Amino acid sequence: MDKISDQIAAIAKERDEIMLSSKEHEQLLSIKPDLLAKTADQILCAVYQFSANLDKIIYVNPTLEKWWGESRDSLYKNPEAWFDRIHPDDRTMVKNALTQLSPSNSTGILLEYRLQKADGSISYMQNRYMHVNDYVIGTVIDISKYVRAQQRHFIYEQVLNAYHLESSDEIILNAILKVVCQSLDWDEGEIWVYNQLDESLYCVSLWHRLGNAITPFYDITYHMVVKAGVGFSDIVMRNNSPLLENNFGDNTSYYRSKAAKVVGLNTALGTPIVFQNEIIGVLNLFNRKTKNLSSDGMLVIQKIAELIGTITQKIIKLDKPESSIHQDNLTGLTNRAGFELLLNACIENLSSDEKLAVVIVDLDKFKSIIETYGSEIGDILLKQISFKFIQTLGHDAKTIAHLETDVYAFIFDNLERIQMLRPSLDNISASLQKPFIIKEQNIHVKASIGVSIFPDDGSDCTALITNADIALKKVKTEGGNAIRLYNETFEKKLMDDINTESALRHALSANQFKLLYQPRVDLKTGKIISVEALLRWQDPTNGLKLPHSFMQVAEESGLAIFIDEWALLNISHYFSLIHSNLPVAISLSECQFKKSQNVLNLMNHLIDKFSIKPALLQIEITEKILMTHTKDILDILSQLKGKGISIIMNHFGSEFSSFNYLQQLQPSHVKIDKSFVAKIPNDTKTATIIQTMIQFCHTLGIKVIAEDVETAEQVKFLLNEACDEIQGSYFSKPLSIYEMKAFLEKGTTLMIPD
Repeated sequence: MDKISDQIAAIAKERDEIMLSSKEHEQLLSIKPDLLAKTADQILCAVYQFSANLDKIIYVNPTLEKWWGESRDSLYKNPEAWFDRIHPDDRTMVKNALTQLSPSNSTGILLEYRLQKADGSISYMQNRYMHVNDYVIGTVIDISKYVRAQQRHFIYEQVLNAYHLESSDEIILNAILKVVCQSLDWDEGEIWVYNQLDESLYCVSLWHRLGNAITPFYDITYHMVVKAGVGFSDIVMRNNSPLLENNFGDNTSYYRSKAAKVVGLNTALGTPIVFQNEIIGVLNLFNRKTKNLSSDGMLVIQKIAELIGTITQKIIKLDKPESSIHQDNLTGLTNRAGFELLLNACIENLSSDEKLAVVIVDLDKFKSIIETYGSEIGDILLKQISFKFIQTLGHDAKTIAHLETDVYAFIFDNLERIQMLRPSLDNISASLQKPFIIKEQNIHVKASIGVSIFPDDGSDCTALITNADIALKKVKTEGGNAIRLYNETFEKKLMDDINTESALRHALSANQFKLLYQPRVDLKTGKIISVEALLRWQDPTNGLKLPHSFMQVAEESGLAIFIDEWALLNISHYFSLIHSNLPVAISLSECQFKKSQNVLNLMNHLIDKFSIKPALLQIEITEKILMTHTKDILDILSQLKGKGISIIMNHFGSEFSSFNYLQQLQPSHVKIDKSFVAKIPNDTKTATIIQTMIQFCHTLGIKVIAEDVETAEQVKFLLNEACDEIQGSYFSKPLSIYEMKAFLEKGTTLMIPD
């Protein structure tokens, strides 16, 4: 898989081609309209001419005919056909932009939108247009290569992140399936491996997002061993080629077609997993919707299959006998596949008046133990814990399993009453109370425990494991080292977060994020001196979302790193479109700073590949981030400042010890938190606090920005107190890129209230 620096270089290359085309288009629009019309048939970009009220198409050139898939005659007869090809979610924006264009705007407008072709495929277009006399004239270029280069980059980044950061190969495979399914909109992903000993295929990893709805398909998949020569995966292996099947459930030659039809999985895609030119397995993806896969999408999946090949050849010996498939290599305990197989059997054999419990145990802060003592001691610790569990609960538990690096699971069956479970739960906790002695080190271990009960909390294997995990996560959020039984209220919150995470991954690959730009004004001159890029999510289901509605989930899932990177890449692309010498500020999330080298490498790549002037970049961090990671953050920010990048402390005054951290960081600016600005000038206590903030910052040579300024009274107060800059709806709301460009070209300045 390409290095991150190579991926960014590819994105920058496509950006440079767009910039070159954009300049050519500006020159075209400067030609007299009658001359442009005479030469447009020979121009490779798309050219069109509309009446001012958009009710008539005067001219389109052959390139536009080809891209839109409509003949000139049909477009001339029906102007709406031109708009019908624009994606429904973008159509209103395009129409509004065209109708609001003023004849006085001599430089024209820039906007981007999606083109939906007759076959359902999507192209990404950049449109420059201007009002001339009584009509609108415009040129369009296809920027799909640039957008798709970004999309590939963010999928690869997430996959590589899982590859480098997860603690075991089994978890890595599951995490990769999750990224692929959520990013590329597949409902289920599977990794099948070929066993040379008996010429069979078996599933080693599976991820799906359909919950209990997919149970019949899931249950027969994870524990199935299929002889070579039959089935969908075997066809993929024999042909050594991807296979897309949009009627999987109706094809009886596939052994799981009936189960797929029951749960509504209609589409299947199989891709060979190859290592050193040898086919060692198959990556299968399933979906309820019909899929038309682009060549670009297929390329992404094939590259990920290559990485899966590298992992699977390490963790799975292809001559491994079937009897060891369900055994964990490190601890000797049952693994996840064996645990689920046995749980299904227990459920089937349970009498109607008995209950069964699934108990999941997560070792608290196990990663910290690894960081402190090393992975060798970590492995020994896991073996000792496994032995301790066998000693303590071997006669009580139906099975003890090692599901993941720091996660164990138990089955307790034949329970006549729930109360019978309590001693076993206490024994689990008790078995971890004494420290484990390894190489003269005393290691203390605590655990969080989640429990689900059959049939109360689920009637099948998937539901019981999911609900025990929900209970476990609730314990973790409350500090860990406790036991909790499943409760429905926990499920809703967790499922909402899971759905949001899934939608965010897809948003990254589907280009659903957007940036708005809000100007900052110098209070002395009234001139715009910088802009802040503000993130928005254009959720196709729920509309435009502000960061507070999704960034917490993004932080917890690690997706905030990639969302930050998306924003930085887009700022880098649009620098010259906004203003060649106007600084642009962007807020970075907390998880961006947890790996210091990541953010530094990213900035180096962007500055190098996009030829950015560091002085035009402003990084905003919150005071909370600085308080959480003081030493590391100060070191990172110091290096960024050394490159010429400005640092702004956001939400200043919202946390404790503000002045102390301010002296250590020495940022170029601080931004007074909006909670203070909202109360001035009427609240005298707040007014005094702001006066103190401004005076102290000026003493240190730091400029002060007031955010969310909405009234003339607030402007007057801040001006009198010598605040340096303001930002807010009093001067301008957040603007789209093309609105921001027009706003800057007007030379609008702040009118100081009397």
